[in-house]
Amino acid sequence: MRLDTLPSPGQVNVSQQLRLKACQAISQCEMLARNTAGAKTAQAAKLSAFFTACVAALAAYVEVVLPTVTTRVRTATNTATITFTEALQPSTTVPLTSVVFSPARTVTAIVVTGSTMVVTATGVIATDTITYTPPTNGSVHLGAKDLAGNFVATFTGVLA
Repeated sequence: MRLDTLPSPGQVNVSQQLRLKACQAISQCEMLARNTAGAKTAQAAKLSAFFTACVAALAAYVEVVLPTVTTRVRTATNTATITFTEALQPSTTVPLTSVVFSPARTVTAIVVTGSTMVVTATGVIATDTITYTPPTNGSVHLGAKDLAGNFVATFTGVLA
């Protein structure tokens, strides 16, 4: 196991030591598997159980709930405001192509503030359907996300 193949555990005081020790433990399993018949299953299973217990112990501290839409409202002639169940990251840049209206409207701005996404587009009316599709770069998600880093999922709905 190469150390650079394990992700960093973040800004934990002993993060580099933890990463190094995990890499060493996995490497020992790999060496045992090559040199000892049957050792692969026993040692790997024990290490896997240990890491599974670590995940379970941390689960209460990990926020994995995706932000969902609570309302979609036409707030002005050229504006639709989408409100979410939780605050979104304020520094998020959402590409204009992520939001599509039906009938077609030209999206000119998207601003994320608190738990809202304000979309400015030409001629928005209350019966328009709005669809948000999170942009991706290959398998990497981009776009709107909550404060914990969970991305807003695709949504479609009629404005009120």
